[in-house]
Amino acid sequence: DADSIHAKVPLDKVIETMWETAKDMNSKYKETSEGGLAVRVSLSDC
Repeated sequence: DADSIHAKVPLDKVIETMWETAKDMNSKYKETSEGGLAVRVSLSDC
């Protein structure tokens, strides 16, 4: 039995998975200067 409390995912695998997910995402959902909060929040909201 694997001890899930002590299970670890290699950082390289996490980064690789996040990168693959980001490439597949529509740009309007990414947190960039052209998507995410940048297009939904104006300076007057802060």
